[in-house]
Amino acid sequence: MHMLSKILLSVLAASAAAPMAFAAVSDSGAASQVSDWFAAKSGWQTERIFYANTAAGLPAGRWDYQYQNAFAGVPTPPGAGWNTWNFTNKPPAAAWTGTFYSAPYPHVDTSAFGSTAENWGYVSLYTGFAITGGGYYAKKGSYSRANAVANADSPTVAQTRVTDPWTIQAQGSGAWTVAMEYSELGSFSSPQAQGALFAEYGISLNPSAGSSTAYNLLSVNLSADGSNVAVSTALNGNNAEISGSLMAGQLNGVLLLNGVAVTAAQATAALQARYSSGSGWSLNPNGYTLEGFHPDDPTEASSVFSLSARVFLDALTSSVTMSTANGSTAVAAVPEAGALAMLLAGLGCIGTLTSYRRTA
Repeated sequence: MHMLSKILLSVLAASAAAPMAFAAVSDSGAASQVSDWFAAKSGWQTERIFYANTAAGLPAGRWDYQYQNAFAGVPTPPGAGWNTWNFTNKPPAAAWTGTFYSAPYPHVDTSAFGSTAENWGYVSLYTGFAITGGGYYAKKGSYSRANAVANADSPTVAQTRVTDPWTIQAQGSGAWTVAMEYSELGSFSSPQAQGALFAEYGISLNPSAGSSTAYNLLSVNLSADGSNVAVSTALNGNNAEISGSLMAGQLNGVLLLNGVAVTAAQATAALQARYSSGSGWSLNPNGYTLEGFHPDDPTEASSVFSLSARVFLDALTSSVTMSTANGSTAVAAVPEAGALAMLLAGLGCIGTLTSYRRTA
């Protein structure tokens, strides 16, 4: 038997005897780069409302960097659910500039076999153009990387998100509007089906008396291979600026794509159109960095996938509480032993045939 065939057969025998120790390395990465902001104004208004035009309107609190990792379905310490490994306090207006990175950068979980799940998080602060009224903006980025080196760790999952909860008070004593602007500039390092980017925006309406009511303001999910794309919202499509009234017991408002009211299904179709089976996702065709992206520039915002939301409220709602999470998921799955054996067997045949031709 030819030498190459002998080597390949010995490798196959070793893999069958110790499948956990023999594995092809699988590496996957997903980067979420999100610009979003919320603003409020008295009256009902569909036009763009710029975020925190004054220092007094800046949100307080902090941005949390969170991870949710697992090896072969077993969560990494401290256990299941989202875990905060670091945070950045929201600075005052005078210090509203620069980029703040999580510490450590990245957070890394390592298995006993050497597989890794890594999480990066950062926030880039931006002061808007004076011509558009200025404003203070926060852009959030996360990167997840999963690297599986052993069958025992397959699949290796890394999930990262940046959260930003805060409360917006009513603007005056009458009707008012809460506006949201969202843009996704993310990307994938590999087209594995399990990789994903996600954005989740919840809103709770807090009445002057009684209990709060929570709604899904906007949720966006997209998989690396384009097979799972979804946009959802509880907004009822009622443009109170036009109708002049609100519908009781509902989240009154509209979802906008480039200034035009759309349904969640239409927004999903627009997002899906940015995926090509040949070239993958085109979420950021101009190649903006998160730090260099200007969220208050309509031209830049329209070149990436951007959605707006308007929530119309009356005087009975004294405040709203926003719950936001933007993040990424990376999944690395080692090929099954059977698939590896077939691959190596094929290589063995090729090696034998090549050697045979040389000696013929």
